Amino acid sequence: KKCVLDFNRTPKNAAAYIRKIDEVAQDFNSMLRLGATPARYAGLGATFKRKSILVSGKAQKIKAYAQAALYYQLAYAAPNNPYSANSLANWLEAEHLLMLLGKRKWGDEVKVSGKKSYRLPASIKAAEAELKKLNSALSNTPPDKMDYRDLVGSASIELCLNLLNPTATSAAVLLK
Repeated sequence: KKCVLDFNRTPKNAAAYIRKIDEVAQDFNSMLRLGATPARYAGLGATFKRKSILVSGKAQKIKAYAQAALYYQLAYAAPNNPYSANSLANWLEAEHLLMLLGKRKWGDEVKVSGKKSYRLPASIKAAEAELKKLNSALSNTPPDKMDYRDLVGSASIELCLNLLNPTATSAAVLLK
């Protein structure tokens, strides 16, 4: 986050901030070699999401979005992920950006060199159903049993639903 904040203050130093982001990605990859966890995958997803802000050029942005999507998907698919709502929302948001850019479609099998492949939800309706299922589970969690990520999980899901289908959810979100 700091690299993006600094970049917003002094955009002329983009190359230096991209190098810092790449160092953060290397650090996360080192931690993943020690042991994969949902938090490490999500951290790497967030790193590439931020890199997409710093890089210029469509190809570089698409590559960063694709890497963010991969690591958010790995976080979401990881067993015992206590923050699956955020992982799912971030994964589907990154995938939706790639769809808007014409690089992915609902139901695609995404193959990543050196990594396992994964399949996108069959349709936007399937993605919305999974988001709503997790949101319902969060709604049924007693507030004293929630941590910070649980508390923002519902907001992340609502944002993702709005991005996926703005006409259906915009009014509902505004009226809450």
